[in-house]
Order: sequence, then C-alpha cells, then structure tokens
Amino acid sequence: MIAVTVEDDATPLVRIFAAKFSTALHHSDYAALVGRTVGVFALKSSKDFSAITVTVERQSIHITSGVKPNCKIVIHLDFNNPEGKPKIEGLLRHPRYAIAVGKLLEFPEIHWADALKRLWEQYKHYPGMPAGITAKSLTEDRQLSVGNMDSPLYVEGESKMLAEAFSGGALFVQLLADGKLKGNYDYQHLVVLSDVTLQLMLGAQA
Repeated sequence: MIAVTVEDDATPLVRIFAAKFSTALHHSDYAALVGRTVGVFALKSSKDFSAITVTVERQSIHITSGVKPNCKIVIHLDFNNPEGKPKIEGLLRHPRYAIAVGKLLEFPEIHWADALKRLWEQYKHYPGMPAGITAKSLTEDRQLSVGNMDSPLYVEGESKMLAEAFSGGALFVQLLADGKLKGNYDYQHLVVLSDVTLQLMLGAQA
C-alpha cells in the first residue's frame, strides 16, 4: 500500500490533500498512476499565499506546505474553483511530467450512496449524530436510508453534491448555505454533521 504522509504540524490545506490522495489510493487504477508520477510538484493558490509541495515516490506521497525549490512544475490555481483553468509553471521544461501530474490530480469520484454508507459506518456512534439519515438524489430519483428510520435527518440534492457532502469534499453546512443541498434537520444535527464532514475533509478518524 502506498503511504501518504505529511509534515509535522501540517496546515489544513496539506491535510485536505493528504485525505484526497489517501481516499483515491483505494482505487487500484489510481494507485498505478503513482509510479508514473515520481517527482516533485507544487500547487499554489492564485488568490493568496497558500501552497503545498507534493513529493511522489514509488511507494509514498509526502505533502508539505509552501513551494520547494526542487519542484519540476508549479500549478497556479484557485483552490475554491476546481473548474478554473490553471497556469502551469515549468510546462515547457517538463511537458510529460505535467501531463502525468494532471492525471494524478483527477481524483476518482465516489458515488453518493457509497459515501453515505462509509460516513455512517465511521461516525454513527459520534456524539450528537442523528439516529438515521435519508438522502435523496435528484439526479437519479433514488433515495437511501441508513440507521434508524423512525425520524431520520433528510437531505436531498444532485448526486455530485451529495457525494461531496458525505465524502468530505465540502462542508455540509456550506452546501446547505449555498442552496446546493436542502433538507429537514435540526440545529444540533447540522452542527454535528458539519463537524463530521470537516473531519473527513482533514483526514481525521472517528
């Protein structure tokens, strides 16, 4: 198994990407990309001073904050807008490596139902969690329930947004505030699920 490690006192951004890599590496096809991406690259925010350096070896990925001087390429991007077009520094010197890194950063999507099941198994005993959760995908016109169905928390939205919420790709409360999810819940459960999704985002364990 390929190990993902971070520096001591890692920043939230470092931990977020460590969690992304760790989750993606459960896919055998994705893990095979690591051997073709050996080297060092950085991701640098185009909006502020946030940056991480990713050192890829055949059996490990190590992430630190900042931009290290031995990076082959530096990708300038807006971390809050994954659809935006990045600027790649070093592209002309290392075109093949840039292509390989681009593929490595295409993290596999998780299905919303699988994400909900994993979240429930990991956090169902977390203090304050609702007794059950029912989620409905408006994309698939399908719903799934986990836990006790007497009075579950209910949430609905597009499949992609549900997957983001339940896998830690985005904060539960933020998706609700942005109108990307809607539901029926009480304040305590909103707070707890927001805490849980933050922990998932940072790669914490229950």
